[in-house]
Amino acid sequence: MNEQGPKRKYSPDELRSLDKIGMFRVLEELDQKKKKLEASLAGILPRFETIPASEIQKIREIRALVHKRVDQYERELALLSPGQTTDNAYLGYVAKLEELLDSALNWRAKFTTESGSGEDDPISFDPKLDSTYYVTPSNTSFRLRRISLKEGRGLRGAIQPFAERIYYRGSGKDGVIHLDPKVGLYVVEIFNNEFSARIRAPGEDYGEFQSKIGIYEKDGRTLHIDAKSKDNIHYGDRINKIFK
Repeated sequence: MNEQGPKRKYSPDELRSLDKIGMFRVLEELDQKKKKLEASLAGILPRFETIPASEIQKIREIRALVHKRVDQYERELALLSPGQTTDNAYLGYVAKLEELLDSALNWRAKFTTESGSGEDDPISFDPKLDSTYYVTPSNTSFRLRRISLKEGRGLRGAIQPFAERIYYRGSGKDGVIHLDPKVGLYVVEIFNNEFSARIRAPGEDYGEFQSKIGIYEKDGRTLHIDAKSKDNIHYGDRINKIFK
């Protein structure tokens, strides 16, 4: 049997030095990755999506309708006794919102994602926790986040804001980018305050919206989606079922 001696104890100064070495290695890897990406994009001009005025208007209408229904459902939930306000009661109202959304637009896609499984785990399904995504023709997206109910955030907590852009990636650090959903891919949503303000603004300004998110493509492949203008990015879980 191999015997090991006592583990070496590092001084505080040595630990700080090791932390710095690790940080420098991470920064070096990021720099190399950036240079590799810049080289692959050399000479390629990005394209930018234009979201039509009609779609902006429809998104506004859907937002207003969803929030109106949530107000109604919360009033109904408030009338229930404590024993009746179970998880199933809340999930029933989320199902009603799904029915409403299904007919609200000719969606480009509808799918669900699992909740918290690792890359090496088999794809899982949990109707009480899985999120449902709706994607518009211009690849904006809306999510019903069921796990918010378990977290005690209520029905309103399950309603996530519209993202300006959704795309999908494979597993690993350098996962291949996809523009259409497939089972097993991970979700990425990009949020911008300018887009959020446009779909919330009152009045009759239903003009088209010019996205500043650059999409770099070559030979039919999407190489990079540049979100320099982003205000937030949501890295979602794996897609486990596609409805449309």
